[in-house]
Amino acid sequence: ESVYGVAFSPDGRQCVTASYDKHAIVWSVDTGRKLATLSGHTAELMCVAWSSGSETIATGGKDNGVRLWSPAGKLLRVVNGLGDRTIKSLRFTRSGDQLLYAHGNGSGHRAVGLIDVRTGKVIRRMERHTNTVYDARISPDGKTVASTGGDDRETLLWRLSDGALQQSLVGRGRSRWAAAWNRGGNMIAWGETNQGILLEPSAPLERSFDLEMLEFGDEMTTDTEKDFRRAQLRQGSLELVSSGSTSIDVRRGKTTVATLQPTYNYDKLYDTIRAATFLARGQVAVGAS
Repeated sequence: ESVYGVAFSPDGRQCVTASYDKHAIVWSVDTGRKLATLSGHTAELMCVAWSSGSETIATGGKDNGVRLWSPAGKLLRVVNGLGDRTIKSLRFTRSGDQLLYAHGNGSGHRAVGLIDVRTGKVIRRMERHTNTVYDARISPDGKTVASTGGDDRETLLWRLSDGALQQSLVGRGRSRWAAAWNRGGNMIAWGETNQGILLEPSAPLERSFDLEMLEFGDEMTTDTEKDFRRAQLRQGSLELVSSGSTSIDVRRGKTTVATLQPTYNYDKLYDTIRAATFLARGQVAVGAS
């Protein structure tokens, strides 16, 4: 399975890998020999960290929890209750007695948090991101945390000692959550508001661009939205209905006519469908990531 995280021991003689097979493995860098297998997570692993004092390894992933291990593979502590989101990144503080985590995909809190390694308790949460937090790092002097993610693709700087937000670095670009063509086929429109609803084309259209005149249109309104054609989830007696994160059913009433999903086993597990629409002649277009 794919490896999603690697961390080296402080002396560089060992490394640990975190994999989608739900295990982490400690390796000898010199010989390539497997030294220990860290087993116990109930879902795929996304990240791993090794403390500066060499005595603790941390793993996290899609079961939304963190586990602390000895390099020999002994489970030291399980940290649950962090929320309903994937643990996307882990970093130990310089002293090794605290662990920084970042929330990834899921629902609920979108936080960067700090765990006391000795007790497993969350010391503080830093919650200002508007969506998935993709990574969090501690500055070389150990005083500042930088976290990145959200709908605005923001990087937030926090004071580690008390979790206070010090600075917000936000670019001009934002994620697109809606798209449409006008009926004449010469204009496209899009929206940047995330309503958290997959498939259903309900997010508002906010901007438009004329492909013939090569210029932006006026700000979109409810009336001008009617000139644009959105994704079509219904065609005659047929309807597209989500039947899981990686599949869509084509239904006629309550009867499933066909199920659309990726061909390869890996994609069936992890290729999340984000959008779908009927095309002409009964064809369907599906977008996934």
